[in-house]
Amino acid sequence: RDLHRLIRRQRQMCIRDSNNTVNHVDNYYVSVEMNSTDSKYAPATLYDIPFTIRRLITGLSYDAVPDTPWGNNVTIQVYMYVNDPESDYWNGKPVDIISWIVQNSTYTFVYHIDYTYTVISSGSYEISLSNETIVNKVGQYQISITGIADSSIYMNATIPAIPFKVRKLITSLTYDPVYDVPYGDNATINICLLYT
Repeated sequence: RDLHRLIRRQRQMCIRDSNNTVNHVDNYYVSVEMNSTDSKYAPATLYDIPFTIRRLITGLSYDAVPDTPWGNNVTIQVYMYVNDPESDYWNGKPVDIISWIVQNSTYTFVYHIDYTYTVISSGSYEISLSNETIVNKVGQYQISITGIADSSIYMNATIPAIPFKVRKLITSLTYDPVYDVPYGDNATINICLLYT
């Protein structure tokens, strides 16, 4: 009965590593020794209790990509963040990225994709795909994007298919006014093709 009361009083214990050695992703072992202040109880020790500090799960999201005119770069807004509900402190926080893997998800793509990216803010990025290297005709396309985090505490994250559309250019014809032409002369009409 006394032991039960002792366990009830001491059942919640917090073990902190005062040397701060549990500061990276790895497997750890800890030994715990309990010395009771009550002389009726002998000390007890647990040896090599294993635990693992794992990497944080991350997620990527993106804004819908507006239709892009043929010839323009395709711009995609991408966000990387911690998506780990088990992490009380880190969940939802932005993740900084050191590099990207951008791959073709559509068979009609050309094989090599040139792109640049701009850091908008922590965890927020703009990826610009060179139009000349991603498509060879107008239509619907998909790309896969993987964000490589700047720290080993984070897992990398992938969006397997971001859809976008390269549309035809909007064209219009204009002409200069045609003035009265004398009988027997050629009529000349200047036409201008505009596209956007």
